Amino acid sequence: MVEITEIMAPEGIEVKRPLFLLSSEPCCSFTASPFRARVSGKILNRKERETPLKVRVDLLDKTGSVLSSFYDTLVLDERAEGFFDVKIDELPKALSSYRIEVKEVKEEELFLTE
Repeated sequence: MVEITEIMAPEGIEVKRPLFLLSSEPCCSFTASPFRARVSGKILNRKERETPLKVRVDLLDKTGSVLSSFYDTLVLDERAEGFFDVKIDELPKALSSYRIEVKEVKEEELFLTE
């Protein structure tokens, strides 16, 4: 079981019920998922304006060091709720836990990688 260690989000943004879901092992190439796991959850925008967001999931080892990071982007209307779905294409062997960081970004930064 992979446990969450931290959720960081700007004021006015709330992350609810994040889940770390492993993809099932494929029995043949027809059922193979393009990703190994995903982190999904609800996100609430309590701000009075539309808010572009980048959700980053860091996969951590036992010492808390970052093994790899994966992203999702979304834009939430004012006082709206939505869902994020961060797809993880490879699971490191040393994976112990994960953390979520939500950042408010400018719209032109939504699809830029870090």
